[in-house]
Amino acid sequence: MGPDHEEKYPITKIPSKIGEYKSLFDLYYDQEEMKWINWMSTVPKYIVDKDLSYLQLSIPTIDSIRMSSICKTLLTNSKHCLLVGPTGTGKSL
Repeated sequence: MGPDHEEKYPITKIPSKIGEYKSLFDLYYDQEEMKWINWMSTVPKYIVDKDLSYLQLSIPTIDSIRMSSICKTLLTNSKHCLLVGPTGTGKSL
């Protein structure tokens, strides 16, 4: 910092309007497009495979999509990841 300091990265304004969503937990910030998008829009639409039994189904929810993305980002950057929660909350996915 100082009079000769050169800014390394351009300053960008993050949009503060989140539309009809009530929480930022429902949204993902896409740095490429510089806008907030719903987590459900980040994965293809789920189609139920009729040949699978009920126990073999793994239906993506906003929570599982968000947690998978966060874990992937952490692991890609060589950071440890610990998932905690009650039974049936998708930790093993």
